[in-house]
Amino acid sequence: MDNKSHPNAPTANFIRSMREVATTLNSSYTSLLSSSVRLAEAGQDQDAMRLIELAKGIQWAESKVWRDAKDAGVSRIVKLSEH
Repeated sequence: MDNKSHPNAPTANFIRSMREVATTLNSSYTSLLSSSVRLAEAGQDQDAMRLIELAKGIQWAESKVWRDAKDAGVSRIVKLSEH
């Protein structure tokens, strides 16, 4: 199904943007984990654990965006309200 035959079909630019968001989320996840290690090494374990919890949420969001981008690539409708 191409974009002309269905008004809700995702565009290539939209899918590309989703992939860019997922890549940015991955970078944020990696940075948070690195920061949590440094905090733990400095004896700030509670702060490190909070960053790890935040990183887990970001990792979940990244996985969701990758899945949605893949689905959009095969012309499945993406529910933006879930993000």
